[in-house]
Amino acid sequence: MTSRGISAGLFTAGCEASGLRSGKWAVYGEPGTLNRLCCSGTDESKWRMEQGERKDGFFALSQISVLYQFLQDLLAGDKARRLLIDDHLRPADGMRIIDVGCGSASLLPYLGAVDYTGIDPNPDHIRNATQRFATHGRAGQTARFHCAGADQISVLSEGYFDLVMSIGVLHHLRDSEAADLCRAVAALLAPGGRFVTVDPAFVDGQHLIARWLAAHDAGKAVRSPQGYQDFFADFAQVRTTVRHNLLRLPYTHCIIEAQ
Repeated sequence: MTSRGISAGLFTAGCEASGLRSGKWAVYGEPGTLNRLCCSGTDESKWRMEQGERKDGFFALSQISVLYQFLQDLLAGDKARRLLIDDHLRPADGMRIIDVGCGSASLLPYLGAVDYTGIDPNPDHIRNATQRFATHGRAGQTARFHCAGADQISVLSEGYFDLVMSIGVLHHLRDSEAADLCRAVAALLAPGGRFVTVDPAFVDGQHLIARWLAAHDAGKAVRSPQGYQDFFADFAQVRTTVRHNLLRLPYTHCIIEAQ
């Protein structure tokens, strides 16, 4: 996918008054009972300026959560999400999961009875993720959402996690930022916990369309599989998988599972 609406898109008047546009916020609760809203001051315009991304033309449209979700469903859909869940994420009931770059939380309905934390810098995505949880949350699930960048994961996290997932994030980060994120995640994992990332990649012999899409992604740091793997020096075990079958068009994903 171009923008996170494709590479991350494997899976997801009242808001002004509630503080959504004024910055960082979180919602806690169970499906249908979202009952706590916390705000602190991160400016949305500052978020848009600081990201190392292309934001003009189509890329600006892809930041609109409804269009982002439409692209997810059009290019990936249920089959891709289930492949990612079954083959790589492998959630289990009772797990504590943090989703870095959660988008509109399109994977949340597939995760089972887990304790879920979603982080994304786009306020529109967080608003729609909250609405998704309220209407589609599974029995036994709890969730909280933070409008914040990946660099704030250590501050926002409470305790240790069994699974940290980051779908379509690393290719938006500079080398130093990606390395910092991986180090922070390593410190947050419970014994036996895993960190799973999914990003577009350049590989030898890939389809020309897949290569063109990776080269024109909103994220300016698409890498080779080895380029991503180099950030995982703090992990004892690292498994890298390259897949070409997750979207309905030629596309190359690099999936890393580390623990």
